[in-house]
Amino acid sequence: MEDARSIEGGMMIGEKLEVIRIGAEAIISRLEWNGFKMVSKHRVPKPYRFPELDRWIRDRRTLHEARVITSLRRLGIPCPAILLMDRSEATLYLQLIEGVELKKVLDSLPAEEVERLANELGRMVGRMHRGGIAHGDLTTSNIML
Repeated sequence: MEDARSIEGGMMIGEKLEVIRIGAEAIISRLEWNGFKMVSKHRVPKPYRFPELDRWIRDRRTLHEARVITSLRRLGIPCPAILLMDRSEATLYLQLIEGVELKKVLDSLPAEEVERLANELGRMVGRMHRGGIAHGDLTTSNIML
């Protein structure tokens, strides 16, 4: 693992880094700081965008995501706690949720367990929608067990 400061600039916290996923919008990394494990979600600059517009878009999306996560927690929807938001770097530092993606185990679960999970997820999505929140990318890859 590398010192996180050598990978990302700004107000970087964390001594070690492991890239979990590289997406179209962000790099998600696992960090460790003073024995505490967390995740960073860093929205990467897009070189094809005008720099000031790119900074504004990344800042707005980071701020919006933080507000949505806060709202989800108020609604009682399980999601990671926000530990820190670095708006200058468009980075969220989040509680690490240990578990496995639903996608990776779905085929191995008994039908009764799949039905139970589907009902539970349906109730949570209903609570989100009643709270005025639509996920936007609700897939089995984005659900942790």
